[in-house]
Amino acid sequence: MSLINNQYMNKKTSYIIIFSLLVVLTVGIIFTDYIKQLGTILADASVPNPGHSLSEIEGGQDLATKGYVDTAMTDTVRTSGDQTIGGIKTFSNAIVGTGIITNASGGTRPTCDASTRGLMWNEYGSSGQRDKLYICQKLSNDTYGFASVSDSPCGDDFIDPRDSNIYPTVQIGNQCWMAKNLAYLPSVVGPGIGSETTPYYYVYGYNGTSVSAAKATSNYTTYGVLYNWPAANTACPTGWHLPTDAEFTILTNTTGNTKEALISAGWFNNLFVGCRYTGDSFNDFGSYTRFWSSSASSSSNAWHRYLYASSSTVYRNYYDKATGFSVRCLRD
Repeated sequence: MSLINNQYMNKKTSYIIIFSLLVVLTVGIIFTDYIKQLGTILADASVPNPGHSLSEIEGGQDLATKGYVDTAMTDTVRTSGDQTIGGIKTFSNAIVGTGIITNASGGTRPTCDASTRGLMWNEYGSSGQRDKLYICQKLSNDTYGFASVSDSPCGDDFIDPRDSNIYPTVQIGNQCWMAKNLAYLPSVVGPGIGSETTPYYYVYGYNGTSVSAAKATSNYTTYGVLYNWPAANTACPTGWHLPTDAEFTILTNTTGNTKEALISAGWFNNLFVGCRYTGDSFNDFGSYTRFWSSSASSSSNAWHRYLYASSSTVYRNYYDKATGFSVRCLRD
């Protein structure tokens, strides 16, 4: 019985030894293969900074060189020029100062200097307003600043895409204004037709319905169009709007509430076109000029600003919405 037990123990021990040897041999083969693969990767001259870990080499960005590494390790790593990442070709130049940053309205705009030249900033518009897109550029005086991509700089002429009319613009404080009366004329009627709710367009002194004939008059060329309040609210081109009563107050608070201050600021050109009154006639040519705001004072009246040729003050009052006044557009 003792002999049988000894034989059994010797056989069991042999099995254990053989199994252990197999385990050691397998681990050795796997480790040797891993070392060989790692050595091949580290020896590849196309891999930047080969001292970093395997996980950094196998995918993503090499933070030491700003280069991008192909996941499959089949493409040459580049730090400038074109690079294919995941089958998508990107980056035509060095990656300094490019890209678009988006932020909600009122967010802090990033710094614009030589290091961020070309950076674009998209600011979300608030409710009812469009987004605004800016780009960091070197200016003519060799300083840097964000310029609007959505609009030409204030002070440049604005060309209305609807009819090609050209308007000078002027920056006053934080506001950009058209420095000329609006002349958009989709239709025209004589002074005998009016409404507080239906849009109507007038040219001082013209009594007819031909747009081309009205545009051929000197009053149209010099003074623009008179709008009743419903027409005025929709007359400004995209990117511009009829100013509110509060926005007119900002204007006169900035320049000073005088005719001379508005002339000096480049807002007013000292032309007095008069208006179309609800009495079915044109009046006050050469004596008054009146500008609608978008703010209603009641169901039948709205606020406006007006100037006398014989007075220095800029006046504020409300008037019947059927009246035909001039329009000055303010940029959104």
